[in-house]
Amino acid sequence: MIQCETSYKRVFPFISMITWSTIQSMRNVARAEARRSGKSRLSLYLDMIKSRHRFGATTTDYLEFGFSMQDDSLKSEYITSHMLTALKPAVNGKESPLEDKWVGYQRLRAFYKRDCVSLTESSEEEIQDFLDRHPVFFAKDVTGRCGHQVVYIEQERKEPGVANHLRDSGLTMLEEAIVQHPDVARFSVHSVNTLRIVTFANDSGDLVFLPPVMRVSSDTSRTDNHYGLFLLLLDDDGIVRSDGYFQPYPGTKYGYDLLVPEHPLTGFSPKGSRVPYFKEALDQIRKMAELVPELKMIGWDIAMTPEGPDLVEFNDDPGIDLHQNYYFA
Repeated sequence: MIQCETSYKRVFPFISMITWSTIQSMRNVARAEARRSGKSRLSLYLDMIKSRHRFGATTTDYLEFGFSMQDDSLKSEYITSHMLTALKPAVNGKESPLEDKWVGYQRLRAFYKRDCVSLTESSEEEIQDFLDRHPVFFAKDVTGRCGHQVVYIEQERKEPGVANHLRDSGLTMLEEAIVQHPDVARFSVHSVNTLRIVTFANDSGDLVFLPPVMRVSSDTSRTDNHYGLFLLLLDDDGIVRSDGYFQPYPGTKYGYDLLVPEHPLTGFSPKGSRVPYFKEALDQIRKMAELVPELKMIGWDIAMTPEGPDLVEFNDDPGIDLHQNYYFA
């Protein structure tokens, strides 16, 4: 851990700089954690600054990892966001062609259950055939992250020349809309709820799985559930073993509680529910990992359809804060 801290500080010498947005985030976290921990807001501000400088913990890390209720010896056991960023080049290299979603799709095409075309690589006939067959679809920037540069297109609103317009806007990958399994859709119907699993290939070639998490939409966005999250911890059989970790705060209904038993929009209580095709998803991940041996750390986003697991995408620089959540312990 001492070597990791030293490396992290060398790569991120600016990390102790505090911006205005950081101050606003710290204020929100301090307000919530003062109620939860019984500590003063001033002591929490100072502890967040120290945790940021010493451990590379963002304010989101501080909240999710329960740092207000842990001493420094336990904080050093977490891989924080800034530390992970510093370690990533040593694990997966600085750059990978697989960061391009279309390149990744081509590599793992057999594990996608939906149609996809590229406005720069597919033929005009393939593009037109896609548009003719799919009344709704998604258009993506192949280098986009966290739901950025994703547009939901409805066919009846599709203007003439839509392919050229999307191409000019940098949204060059078109994907058929995913139909969720009804047992997963009941968690939330607004966007696709995904199984997030992060794997590491160790020096012996074994694939290590971090605890599986279900990422459920907590708002009405169709395009991504990265920013509106209702997180659920699954056990090894794909059964929900936790109440939902709500991000951001659930508001006045739940006060400052982070774990809530019901989805804030649907009222559904997911604890005890079984995610369909969970074992099949794990088997699929093992097969896919063999096809991308150059990546040692991968975040897999899997949707569950009535026909089985469907790979949404995979990431070579996944966050692992979800899998270290203090409140799931």
